[in-house]
Amino acid sequence: GSEPRHPILLGIILVLLASFSYGSTHTLARYLVTDISSPLVVSFFSTLLGTTMIALIAARSVKKDLSGPKRGVIIMALAGVAGICGSTILFLALSYAPVATVSPILAINPLVSVAIAHLFMKRLEHVTPRIWMGAIMAVFGVFLITIGSS
Repeated sequence: GSEPRHPILLGIILVLLASFSYGSTHTLARYLVTDISSPLVVSFFSTLLGTTMIALIAARSVKKDLSGPKRGVIIMALAGVAGICGSTILFLALSYAPVATVSPILAINPLVSVAIAHLFMKRLEHVTPRIWMGAIMAVFGVFLITIGSS
């Protein structure tokens, strides 16, 4: 396909949609793991449904992408494992603590992302002092919210 006319604007719109999606997931998950089923069962079914939906959408490109470098396939697999572990641990956390506590703490993930990008993706990602400061400020905000809710 062709490149979008305003890729940064498109990226911002997509991340806002992702935020809405993730945010509603936390609330639904909290309800599910406290009133309906165990965190592992919720994780299994949400992963199964998500995998099925993505498989249907991406079926055409999978063969081409899997025939690429084996390193890419391994990294994709690791990303999948990390995502499933993250989701499962999140559902477990939501079975013990309210969304209003868990979600802000989960917001420290930008610091983790920035650190990983800095360590492993120097060629693709340039992490500036301004980015570091923003990530640290986000973590500080999480700290303030968390101590305020205890």
